[in-house]
Amino acid sequence: MLPFSRALFSFAFGASLVAGCQANTAEQGGYDMEATSTLNAKVGDSTFIYQQFDPEFDFPCPVVSLQKAGKTLVSKELCVYQARDNSPFDLRNDVSYNAISDAAINGNTLSYTLDISLRRADAFLQKCTLTFTADSLSEPNCVLEDLPPAK
Repeated sequence: MLPFSRALFSFAFGASLVAGCQANTAEQGGYDMEATSTLNAKVGDSTFIYQQFDPEFDFPCPVVSLQKAGKTLVSKELCVYQARDNSPFDLRNDVSYNAISDAAINGNTLSYTLDISLRRADAFLQKCTLTFTADSLSEPNCVLEDLPPAK
């Protein structure tokens, strides 16, 4: 194979690999994966939906949305939170471990617990709540707690 042909083949092969990776990322952004947990609540003529995915293999952030007549009114990826020092961290980039538990809806309030280990050697729990109406979603309000002592 001539050097120019080899370079052209390598470029085309590399471009197809990049395009394949971009398609996979787009699928994740569109939540084309199975939720490990889903909660629904009727609020007025809308439906509040909470979805949680496998943080290790799919998508680390919970997703909330409001839908009305099959159309999404508003949707949020709950990815950014505050660390112990009030600096922001992102579940997609800044954690070495992330577990979400105790998700529940009570009235117009979603509550859930994040078990976080940051890459910078800090671990803690965050107890979070988010309120919703028929047409709006609040930002999460989280209270930081230390991890329980090891037994």
